[in-house]
Amino acid sequence: MPPSLVLSILLGSIAGLLFHSALGRRLWQLPLYWGCAVLGFFGGEVLAVVAGAEMFRLGNVPLAPALAGSLVALGICWFFSTPSPAPAETRARRPGRARR
Repeated sequence: MPPSLVLSILLGSIAGLLFHSALGRRLWQLPLYWGCAVLGFFGGEVLAVVAGAEMFRLGNVPLAPALAGSLVALGICWFFSTPSPAPAETRARRPGRARR
């Protein structure tokens, strides 16, 4: 396996795991965030190479655009996977008590 591929998977994994430790609420979100971060990292890397915006390279990996792609993918994933808040519970009225 090429070293740049291993580095990309490692950095994408770090981004996904840090995102889950900061904003994750459920255990089922962990593999979802990890996968989105790795795919977003590779997507950002491909877009950087195609656009010629290869900034802050580490070997063959453009770090800034790849991390930006990872964060965009994580933001989209967070938006669609965050559970909605529970509705506020109302107090049950006791039978037999009159309102004043």
